[in-house]
Amino acid sequence: VREARGWRPSVDTADPDTPLLLHVHRGRMQLYRVLSGIPSLHKRGYRADMAVHAAALKENLAAAMLLHAQYDPTMQVLCDPMCGSGTIPIEAALIATNTAPGLLRPPPPLARWRNEEYA
Repeated sequence: VREARGWRPSVDTADPDTPLLLHVHRGRMQLYRVLSGIPSLHKRGYRADMAVHAAALKENLAAAMLLHAQYDPTMQVLCDPMCGSGTIPIEAALIATNTAPGLLRPPPPLARWRNEEYA
């Protein structure tokens, strides 16, 4: 672009407006535009800047455990004596407040697109 037009667009490499994923397998390349903005949708967003131990319980697994146990915050009190990093109590609090999964994540790059880019 710089040679053809004399300028180059600036790109925030840490948080690009249109993240791309290039997949190369057996000599074939496929280019994808990442609409979610994150590599893993199972991450809820409340541990984005925290150092998490490798053995910490995944957020989606903690939520699944609570749902499988039929946890009802209006009828039950949650006690987690082996709290660790607090994943189960945090997910229980999100269930109790009816907070949607991923609501605490930053908005995806899709939200920053201009209207004419949707066409």
